[in-house]
Amino acid sequence: MRICGVLCVLGVVTTSLADEVELVTGEVLHGELIEHTPEVVVLDHPILGRLEIPAEAVQAVRVEGPGAAPSAGQPTTTDEASSADDGRATAPGRAQEPAPPLPPDETTPPKPRWDSKFELGFRFREGATEDANLHMAFTTALKQESYGYDIDSRYALRTSRGDRSENKFTAGLFAEWPVSNSRWYYFAQTRYDFDEFQSWEHRITGGGGVGYHLVDVNQLDETGEPFDVFDLSLRIGAGLRKEFGSQNEDVQPEGILGGDLEWHISPHQHLKAGSTIFPNLQETGEFRVRTNAEWILDINTMDGISLKLGLAHEYQSQTDPGIDPNDLSVYGAVVIDF
Repeated sequence: MRICGVLCVLGVVTTSLADEVELVTGEVLHGELIEHTPEVVVLDHPILGRLEIPAEAVQAVRVEGPGAAPSAGQPTTTDEASSADDGRATAPGRAQEPAPPLPPDETTPPKPRWDSKFELGFRFREGATEDANLHMAFTTALKQESYGYDIDSRYALRTSRGDRSENKFTAGLFAEWPVSNSRWYYFAQTRYDFDEFQSWEHRITGGGGVGYHLVDVNQLDETGEPFDVFDLSLRIGAGLRKEFGSQNEDVQPEGILGGDLEWHISPHQHLKAGSTIFPNLQETGEFRVRTNAEWILDINTMDGISLKLGLAHEYQSQTDPGIDPNDLSVYGAVVIDF
């Protein structure tokens, strides 16, 4: 009887020190955990020998000793150790709850997203005179924390009694690279212009420099993305100008002094304006000025559709004889956002 009692005590102690594998059917197997992977759990049972149990048949694994095999995929517990995932102690004999999924890596930059718009404006009038105006434009912008690109292209045509009085096209690229933790930024710009009624027929300009956000007020939109409620920035730099089809086709060095304003008046009203003066760095007193302003009104009942009123003006002090130095366009258009 005394021997039987000793054996019983040893059996209880052995069971209490053994690792446990709880099956999905409720049975609990005691033994020495040999291997634990996402595919299989290997247990050395004192009676049944070595068992290879498919992982999908295991509910939980409880490791009772310091020399237990590490878990590679299923929840594992120990009586005297803390959870390896979050440092919380696990109660004896209780399966550890699976660790919550890790949050997404916030250091991964979001995928670039282009904001593109197409606008169309047309007017035809027939009476004492027959006039027709056509305005088309395509713009797209990409804004990231470390860079930003704005691409725009516009075409305007105006006829009166069948004769063209305006026929011009422009396309440009503006790139911006903000300085980290600063309101300063670097910029580069280039533009191609065609105008049938200017002193030149084709013109290419380009340059770069530095800018500063004098006023920069940000806010989150409905999707959680930041946008500029009010932004006023100044730019200074230098570049080159090349004209084709004019009396002065030499490459001209120019300065760049400009300012830009962007104001979200309300959730459905947006104002953009800018003006840049390009002083000729080779001929004192000669310069040109480009100014533009646009007011955009979103139509509440039509998602992605807005109305735009705008003007574009350019003054060039040096023109061929008989050419007006002022060039003004006023337009209205329907804008499709995509």
